Amino acid sequence: MVNSGGVCNTMLKYFFILLFIFSNVSFANEATASLHTEVNKEEQKKNDILNEINIEKYKDELMEYQRLQRENLMLKLRLENRTLEKSLGVDSFMPEGVKLVAIMSSGAGSLRAKIYENGLKNVNEGDVLSEKYKVIKINKDNIKIQDLSSMEEDTVFLLSKG
Repeated sequence: MVNSGGVCNTMLKYFFILLFIFSNVSFANEATASLHTEVNKEEQKKNDILNEINIEKYKDELMEYQRLQRENLMLKLRLENRTLEKSLGVDSFMPEGVKLVAIMSSGAGSLRAKIYENGLKNVNEGDVLSEKYKVIKINKDNIKIQDLSSMEEDTVFLLSKG
């Protein structure tokens, strides 16, 4: 019986050793799972922040695209109106607040125009009025003005006295 007690003790030792090993393996798996859960939560937070940034970026791009579409539509309509006015022979050019007062000689065969635009001003060929109109040519009866805000190249109009 002494021998069977030693076998029992040995078996108990092996049992406890195996129990210890299995419990450590199980604990390690739980620790690993817990670590993965924390890492996944942090990655999810980072992804949420990145998605939020991307959404804001796309929202800004969409707003800019819509603004450009509206601006493009307005320019197309303005161009279409100009084309229709030309075909009808209607001159819609009326520079706001700009009136030709007089044309005079400035010496050496060149002409200078006196215009009223927020006060009297003397202008020569090449001068820009109101940052929108450029004086192309000064004749003895009128001046030719180009609309700089137009998309058309041939938007030259006459500004006459009166």
